[in-house]
Amino acid sequence: MKEYNVLTEITSWEYPSHTYVLTNRNTRCVAYYKNNGNKITKFRKKLPFSTSRRKFITNKALEAQWN
Repeated sequence: MKEYNVLTEITSWEYPSHTYVLTNRNTRCVAYYKNNGNKITKFRKKLPFSTSRRKFITNKALEAQWN
């Protein structure tokens, strides 16, 4: 069973889209890649995360690195 999901946001809005590293149920965020770039920000604690009202695609390339 995989431990993390890596989702890239594709929502069309005025805010920048990021790539998020989430727990396997997509309820907690452990890290994110700012503006789909190479710079990663890791959190000391898992933060609450909601996928409602936003669109995402699975980033299989980065997901393989996390699992």
